[in-house]
Parts: sequence; structure tokens; C-alpha cells
Amino acid sequence: FNPDGSACVDMRIDGKTIVNDEYGYFGFAWNKDDSKIQLVSSGNEDWLKYDNFATCYPLIMNGQQLEIIASQAHKSVPRGQEALATLDNGKILVFSTTDNIGSISRIALQQYLYTNKFDGAKVVNAISWDGGRSTGAITPDWFVKPLNDFNSTKRRNIPYYLCIWIDKGEQAPIVETKPITPSSAYKII
Repeated sequence: FNPDGSACVDMRIDGKTIVNDEYGYFGFAWNKDDSKIQLVSSGNEDWLKYDNFATCYPLIMNGQQLEIIASQAHKSVPRGQEALATLDNGKILVFSTTDNIGSISRIALQQYLYTNKFDGAKVVNAISWDGGRSTGAITPDWFVKPLNDFNSTKRRNIPYYLCIWIDKGEQAPIVETKPITPSSAYKII
């Protein structure tokens, strides 16, 4: 995000295009009443068929690792990390750590997601969100508190949140009660 809170890469929210620059990005797209998310490119008009589109750092596409296009610091320095991934069993994986609890580099995150199975399933597609002070996740029984504490004098506004709703009757996320490390920094929904 830009310093003013505006998105700096292509984004759609509820059918409204927030950013559509001259570049194309791989990102997750979905419609309001559809629980299936797709990895699509904003480099063509297909992404505009979806109500929502979000991207940052694509890590894995169709089961293959992608080159991480970012500065060396953004790739290799351990920080809090967030990722959203689709699994080959149709479920979604949400990954979150903070700078002071479970921090890893984006390269290590990519490798971790690529080489491991989660609830017996492999990652098909994965995107890493912004890292560092703005990371955090909340589920009914799991909370990763960002360093961006609302009482902090170093507060950083987070202009957008990704909310995933679980319908009644759907399986609740798999919950682990271990301390947050890469091996316990995820939930499957």
C-alpha cells in the first residue's frame, strides 16, 4: 500500500475496481456468493468478471514455485508473514506470524508452503500478503496479534482487511494450540 493507504497494485472489492494499473498481476479472485477462489491474472479482462481481486506476492501457482519479484530485503529478511493458499482438497489455508513470534523470510514461507502437506493436502496456489508490522489474523479460536497494536505510538493504519466467513454447517478451521511457529501458524478452512 502507498503511504496514503491507497492500494498500489490491482484490486477489486465488491465489484468496484480500486486499482487497475498498466501491469498484470496474479492474484486471487472470487465472487460474493461463491466460496471458491481462483488464481487469475489482471493482465487481461478475465479478472473483471469477479467481484473481488487481491494480490501482493504470488508464491505458488498450479503447484509450482514462482520467482518472488521483490527486493532482496523483502525476500530474505525474517519478518511477520501472511499468506492465503488454496489446497488440492478444495480448502483454504490462512497463514500468519508476527515480527516477534514465528517470523520467517518470504523465501522460507514459500518453501514451507511448497514442501509441506496441510491436513493431508498440498498447496496448489499461494499468495503472500504484506509482512512485518501489519500482519495479523483472527478466527473464532485463533488470534495472531499484529505488532501494529491499536494502543501503540508506532501505529500503522491497515486500510483493507480480508474477511472469510464460514457458513453454519461447514467444518470449522483446524486449530492447533502450539506456540506460533511456521508449523503452527496456519488454519485450514
